[in-house]
Amino acid sequence: MKSWIWGSAALILALTASVVAGVVYRQIDWLHATIVFFTIYGAALLVVPLFPRRKPALKNDCYRPFVSVLIPARNEEDVIEATVRSVCAMQYRKNGKPHFEVLVIDDASSDQTPYILARLEQEFPMLRTVRRYADRKVSGKSAVLNEGLRGATGEIIAVFDADTRVEPNFLVKTVACLYDPQVGGVQGRVRIYNSDHNALTAVQEDEFSVFAHLVQLGKDALNGLTALGGNGQLTRRAALEACGGWNEMSTTEDLDLTLQMLLRGYSVRYCGEAVLWQEAVPTWRALLRQRIRWTEGFIKCFFDYGFPVLFGRIPLFKKWDALFSLLRVLLPLWMLVAYLSIGTSMLAGMSAHSTLPQWLFWAASTAFFAVTWLGIRAMSAPPFFHSVVRVIHYWLYNFIWLLAVPLGFVNCLKHFNTIVWDKTDHRGDRHMVPMASVPHLSYRPAPNPALAAEEV
Repeated sequence: MKSWIWGSAALILALTASVVAGVVYRQIDWLHATIVFFTIYGAALLVVPLFPRRKPALKNDCYRPFVSVLIPARNEEDVIEATVRSVCAMQYRKNGKPHFEVLVIDDASSDQTPYILARLEQEFPMLRTVRRYADRKVSGKSAVLNEGLRGATGEIIAVFDADTRVEPNFLVKTVACLYDPQVGGVQGRVRIYNSDHNALTAVQEDEFSVFAHLVQLGKDALNGLTALGGNGQLTRRAALEACGGWNEMSTTEDLDLTLQMLLRGYSVRYCGEAVLWQEAVPTWRALLRQRIRWTEGFIKCFFDYGFPVLFGRIPLFKKWDALFSLLRVLLPLWMLVAYLSIGTSMLAGMSAHSTLPQWLFWAASTAFFAVTWLGIRAMSAPPFFHSVVRVIHYWLYNFIWLLAVPLGFVNCLKHFNTIVWDKTDHRGDRHMVPMASVPHLSYRPAPNPALAAEEV
């Protein structure tokens, strides 16, 4: 699918026209209105989870289909052993025995990863390694997952990254949400286990554990576009196969699969009770690479699925929420164009202004900071001053998208006919500052006694 190419050309023309219009007419109403709308919409999604949900979703904690866990890995010698041990220790049993298998798909690793996996296979009967070699025809995470899918036997397919630490009841909680046959996928709550490493990893804990968590809860409650993530996703095998597996021409296979499920009538649920932990990116350079890759995939999804979603037979709110979610990737571009319009006007001795009332802009800005502060307080209850500092850090942190989005478009052109698995490097605990062992201290209690009795 190359519709993103024509879409990008149209977008460049629209951006150019916006700059010209801003300079000629000396007004930026479109920027004002766009910022206000997205700010209020995002704030509303953060507020919704703070109110009790009236209608509980259909779920069954005793639902026990067989699960295949897929872990794509390439050169993960620093993290793969801890991940495998954590995943194999999950408490998902039937008739007293583990009711899941673990497939690690080794994508031609050149470090110690294959030898570590060979040793672990002797220890864990449910573990299998699928080895891909250097002459593989297709690279990328999607291709790796599809190869694992071909060897998997489960009715449910779970996907974890190679740096994951997972709570023991993760499968019990998430699989329960798949009891409803209309649910094609479930996403767990992602947290950061190296948040104490530096200020950058700390703000990523807020990004994932607070804001992404609350937004997903809000979308789930309102029946919006709850999205699958690259780590901690579960899918019904029948729904996954109906979508043709993971799209091997996508760098954001999770969003791509979410949209494909939406178009085929499946819903995706969010299970905030099921928690997994991953490693945050510790440097700005690595973070920018990661966000450029995400932007590249987002752009392609926007142009590949925008019109099918707009004209598809999808519930109205879910349709518009999906479109707004896709449009978010363009917001930094519009902001850059607006700043360019203002700068050009100033150099020309003119002023660019908005005719919309100023109180609307200030109200939206106040709502963003207030709701962000409330979200942080609701999730972790830090001292007042500390929570204010975290809000400011998070606001500044998001400016990285002003650089990542334009470079994401550049990457689309560079990777015109190829997919590059520009995966995040995982350093492992040995490279982190000394800290407590997260997997044991942060696990929630085992399932309730009745469920435990059923397992045995």
